[in-house]
Amino acid sequence: MDWESAVQPVLVRLGLGSRQFTDRQREILAVPINLQIFATLVSAGEVVEGDITGARLFDRLLEVRARELHRSGVSWSPHTALAALASWMSAHQALAAPATVLVAFPGATDTLSSHGLITKASSRIQFAHESFFDHVFSAEFVTRGGSVLALLTREPQRLFRRTQVRQIFARLRDQGGQHIPAQLARRHGRSRCPLSDQGRDCRVASQCERAAPDGGPACRGVVDARALL
Repeated sequence: MDWESAVQPVLVRLGLGSRQFTDRQREILAVPINLQIFATLVSAGEVVEGDITGARLFDRLLEVRARELHRSGVSWSPHTALAALASWMSAHQALAAPATVLVAFPGATDTLSSHGLITKASSRIQFAHESFFDHVFSAEFVTRGGSVLALLTREPQRLFRRTQVRQIFARLRDQGGQHIPAQLARRHGRSRCPLSDQGRDCRVASQCERAAPDGGPACRGVVDARALL
């Protein structure tokens, strides 16, 4: 969005018309969903300063929603409920799930929907914005110490998986980037899908020799890790 015509008027309404933003902050806030979350946070009395990224804005929003739900007597955490939803979607490589995925969280469908985190259509639910899935999945993946190589080589690669990996590396960058080399160097158990580090060309070689029905390889390809960063 254009800063002067689309973003600045929102900042003025928020009482931040005179605040100075860096070029990077402007780039982030020019994305509609990021500006929407930023406005929600400021309206809720949150002070949003320092480095601004889409992931950090969403994390702050989830913290605000968690406090609201706790005050209203909800017994479960939105982080846990949304992580369960993201886990199901990742396993099925789908962006919509049956509402029963949240059955362990009483009233979660209506509660999360009323707080702008998911939407429901018939018996299916999905995140209110596709980026919410990206943020929840990458946060849960990094927290539990998941292996990017294992994620990529578990099955034939699709755009869905590659997008997830980009989000994981984006979150690792937000946290300082110190875990990125370890992710690139990690080998998945006894897998025959090796990591090839040829100078600066760090590539996860998914020369997957998983037996196909005919005895041949199930997939063969190379993921350039630099393209995922």
